[in-house]
Amino acid sequence: NEDVYEALPEDLKSLIRPVEKISDTGFYYPSLKTTIDKLWLPSDEELNGAVAGQVIMGQGTPYPIFTNNMSRVKTKASNGQNYIYWTRSSGITNMHFFRYVDLSGNLASNGASSKQGVVFGFCI
Repeated sequence: NEDVYEALPEDLKSLIRPVEKISDTGFYYPSLKTTIDKLWLPSDEELNGAVAGQVIMGQGTPYPIFTNNMSRVKTKASNGQNYIYWTRSSGITNMHFFRYVDLSGNLASNGASSKQGVVFGFCI
C-alpha cells in the first residue's frame, strides 16, 4: 500500500483520503477484518459480482459504476488489450485461492501464486 501510494504524483496524493475497508482473512478459519487504507484492491461485492457460497459476504457494497461484466473489464493503456486482475476476496471453497476478474469481466478463482494484474481503488 505505502510503496504504490508513495509513487503517485503529489497532487493526487494530497487528494486521497483513507477509508475503512472490510476484507476476509482467508485460509482455514475465515473471518472479516477492517483496515484503514489509502489504496485497496476491490472486493467481489464492490465489483457487484459477489455470489453467496463463492466468497465471504460483507466485504463492502457495490460501486454503482460496476453494472455488468463489461464494466469490470480493464484495458492496459500501453497495448489496448484487456487484462486479468486480482480482487481482495478469497475463494470460499478453497482458501488457497483468491478471486480475480477475467478478460471478459467474469469473477473467478485461482491459486494465489498465479500472476495477475492489480487495480487499485482510492477515495478523493
